[in-house]
Amino acid sequence: MVEATPWIEPDLDGTSRIVCPGCGEANLYQDTVEVFNRDNEDSGTGLHVRIDGQTLSLDEDMKGTPSGRRDGLYITFVCEHCPSRVWLSIVQHKGTTYLNIGQESS
Repeated sequence: MVEATPWIEPDLDGTSRIVCPGCGEANLYQDTVEVFNRDNEDSGTGLHVRIDGQTLSLDEDMKGTPSGRRDGLYITFVCEHCPSRVWLSIVQHKGTTYLNIGQESS
């Protein structure tokens, strides 16, 4: 059996929920979404879209991408129970997709 990481918690209906790495609670609210879509593998340019509330920004800068070589995205969450801002990244590398989570204290 594959064991879940501590920040993913199975729910009763067969889905999973993300829990805050700071306090362990599952009340996280999506805040910002950032998508990095490279022109080509290893390219320093591509399409970078950021949605923050009702603000949409678009550029070609790949600085800050979670993937060193391919496409990636960040979803930032705010925790209802502690001052943490939590980010989830989805990264492609050599045909595999990885999920990572991190935390920024406010």
